[in-house]
Amino acid sequence: MSQVTLLSADFATRLGMKRLVLSVLAASLGVNVLLAATVLIKDEQVTTILVPMGLSEVGAPLKISDASISKHYLTLVARDLLTLAMNQTPENTDFNRKKLLDYALPSTFSELDEALKIRSDRLKRLRASTFFAIDSMSVDEKSLLLTVDGYLLHYIGKKETARQKTRVTLALEPIAGRLFLKALTVESINRHD
Repeated sequence: MSQVTLLSADFATRLGMKRLVLSVLAASLGVNVLLAATVLIKDEQVTTILVPMGLSEVGAPLKISDASISKHYLTLVARDLLTLAMNQTPENTDFNRKKLLDYALPSTFSELDEALKIRSDRLKRLRASTFFAIDSMSVDEKSLLLTVDGYLLHYIGKKETARQKTRVTLALEPIAGRLFLKALTVESINRHD
């Protein structure tokens, strides 16, 4: 009987090991099926961070705080707002006006919208285009006032019809960490060459 008991114990051990291995394999197969299903069902989204032109050349970091906003950041904002406000064709004037109004301070929205509509209608009626060539820019970081001098070029078709020395003043206001356009004034500068 001792041999039979020994054989039964050995057989039981082998059978137990076999069940353990099969159980581990079944659990592993189940986990793999769940992982494969997760990979197939998951909608993979790729995020691409775009660095605006000009930012890659910045030596110092752009800083925005409650106390101040970096001069270089204000210069980049002014460049983009000026492009929308001053570089106009009959075809893009409505688009530029709407995009510029996205940055308008809510309290000055209607005033700015009205001025831009008048300018837009005039450009369409004349089939004219304007382009602003920046000559110099003055940035007051404390008051968030940017004064930009340059030449406003007027075209009808491909022919330049006027070139005016022009000063554009942008007044900005921060609200909840975002800059808004408070005022935009355009004035001709008399030449004293």
